[in-house]
Amino acid sequence: MLATDLLLLALDDERGTVLSQATMGLDYGLAGAVVMELALRGRVRIDHEAVSTTGPATDDVLLDDALRVIAATPGKTLSHWVWHLSRDMDGLRQRLLDRLVTQGTLEKSNVNPIIEMSRMMEVMRAYQSLSNMMTKADDLRKTAIEKLAETS
Repeated sequence: MLATDLLLLALDDERGTVLSQATMGLDYGLAGAVVMELALRGRVRIDHEAVSTTGPATDDVLLDDALRVIAATPGKTLSHWVWHLSRDMDGLRQRLLDRLVTQGTLEKSNVNPIIEMSRMMEVMRAYQSLSNMMTKADDLRKTAIEKLAETS
């Protein structure tokens, strides 16, 4: 699908986040790619910028959602649909990301940063506590050795 291909191109391979250069226009590009996918599949026609539906459902939930939205308001321009589908399709970008995860193309992180940060803070506190305890034990040993040396 064109939209998933575009999204993959917009992702940073190392971090899995959208590249800063692509952030501003990505949602519009994804919406345009959805309309073009529908056109390539013969489900919409674009005549003099006006988009209208021409075919049945595609058996693809995301494309069929877009097709229903377009069918409900025929005759709007392509720029209208790029603008509105980018906003009206209930998180188009996230839906495409979820699709890529389901297909196995992307892996979803199983790390919750907030939980991991709180665990790291617990470990740091435990480390500091243990470090303080070891320092005190060393001080006690030094004091004991010094007292033993004085009595000898």
